[in-house]
Amino acid sequence: MSLSNNLMYNRTMASPETNDLSERELGILRLVATGLSNKEIAQKLYISPNTVKVHLRNIFAKIGVLSRTEAALYAINHGLVKTSPTEPSFSIPISIPEPTFEEGAAEPPQPKTKPRPALKWVLFGGIALLLLALLVLGWVGVGLYLNPKPTPPPTQAAAVFPLLVSPSPTPQPRWQDLPSMPTPRSKLAAAALNSLVYAIGGETAQGVSGSLEVYDPASSTWNEGKPKPLPVSEIQAAVLGGKIYVPGGRQANGKASQSLEIYDPLQDTWESGPDLPYPVSAYALAAFEGKLYLFGGWDGKTIYDRVLEYDPALKTWSERTSLLSPRYAAAAAVAGGKIYVLGGFDGQTPLTRNETYIPSLEGSGASPWGTASPLPEGRYAMSAASIADSILVIGGVPPSSSTAASYQFFPTTSTWTELEQPSPQPWAYLASVPLDQNLLALGGLQNDQVSGALQTYQAVYTILIPVVR
Repeated sequence: MSLSNNLMYNRTMASPETNDLSERELGILRLVATGLSNKEIAQKLYISPNTVKVHLRNIFAKIGVLSRTEAALYAINHGLVKTSPTEPSFSIPISIPEPTFEEGAAEPPQPKTKPRPALKWVLFGGIALLLLALLVLGWVGVGLYLNPKPTPPPTQAAAVFPLLVSPSPTPQPRWQDLPSMPTPRSKLAAAALNSLVYAIGGETAQGVSGSLEVYDPASSTWNEGKPKPLPVSEIQAAVLGGKIYVPGGRQANGKASQSLEIYDPLQDTWESGPDLPYPVSAYALAAFEGKLYLFGGWDGKTIYDRVLEYDPALKTWSERTSLLSPRYAAAAAVAGGKIYVLGGFDGQTPLTRNETYIPSLEGSGASPWGTASPLPEGRYAMSAASIADSILVIGGVPPSSSTAASYQFFPTTSTWTELEQPSPQPWAYLASVPLDQNLLALGGLQNDQVSGALQTYQAVYTILIPVVR
């Protein structure tokens, strides 16, 4: 079934206004809908409040709103912020006027009143009740002083908080199997957009492929999209402005490519972008602040330390400050306002390197590169994805022949935590994408065999915590 003939395709596509927003703008719009101020958003994303203001101005113009309230309602109406029965909801106070009656109309029946007792009896009764109350309170006070009892707890209400927890506090496995890809392949690219997962290109048992297959989690089905014009493997993909960008890659003849091909899910079409400055495959790729960043890679012979930036508005590639060391088959992910470049292969050994890149420092006189806590073990050909400001690293080729462990990295504490394993056998050259609260991992090589596996990992789950009111 072609993607253009599938009803679910039309059902899940976002509006043109939403597709015009960059990934950072979508993230800020979601935070606005949660009620955060500009200062709180800036602290959460490690950017300045002025930068938040600029983003909001652009967001308002793109979606056609004039206030934060309108923007929040827009985010909710377009499904950018999910709600559940246990989560707070918006409420609008409504003033209901008292009923009025026209002059001359019959008055409504009034409740009957009892005759009032004589005033002196009211006074005597009140004094008697007061004395009795004081006597009782005195005895109660003495009793509490001699034998105090704990005060009953105040009324509690349940609040919902998303938490990242590892290992899982429940016996249910965090990894679950989903329907396999129709075309098993490794060294592929994957992207998540409009609640769909796109598997692009890669290497099958028959050779390099340009296949495009789309997974719909709502129906647990795979559908075909228009194949990539240039079949390539050793690729990655990133989303900018509602389109999927796939640069370079290794062709069927074994040579690296300089091409940039861009997929439009709304039209199910591919277009060519400007060529890269040099042929490259097995790079690390990340989208950040509306631009594309490509790190390292190789051309089949030379291992690069080069870094490229692509500006979709100018349609230009620019060379940036090089990596701290050459590598290919590394992974990149965005968290805490930085791009993390993880692991890779330098031609001799799998690397434990974890380096941070801040594009805004380019040209400032300060180095845009820094280092973070290294991987617990070296690896390359793994996948990495960011969920809730943490980075999940799955699979890869470790220094030994053993299966590479899965890890979660928390930038705020600079710590690594080992996760449950998705598969008992070694898994490398796979792709992974974040989708809502889950990580989806697909394709790759398992025990050196091309795989069509699709597995989901619950990275974030919701628990109820009592809140005293």
